[in-house]
Amino acid sequence: PPSLRDAGKSFPGLLAGGLNEGQTLVEGGPEGTRREVLDAIEQTSGRRLMIAPGCVLRVDTPDQNIEAAIEAIDSRISSN
Repeated sequence: PPSLRDAGKSFPGLLAGGLNEGQTLVEGGPEGTRREVLDAIEQTSGRRLMIAPGCVLRVDTPDQNIEAAIEAIDSRISSN
């Protein structure tokens, strides 16, 4: 908490977040990571958003999960 949607209503600046670094990025696999990215974009309409983990990117984050996040962002950019 708060969700990105709720934070966007209270905070006029850039929001950084959308990825759960402790669960999804480490254990959620590429599809779970992709879903979180797309959900973050939907919550903010893709405005004032920087996709980021809630804290640091853990060293045990699988490369394929990071790649899935990048690919999900790229797919949304290219579809607009």
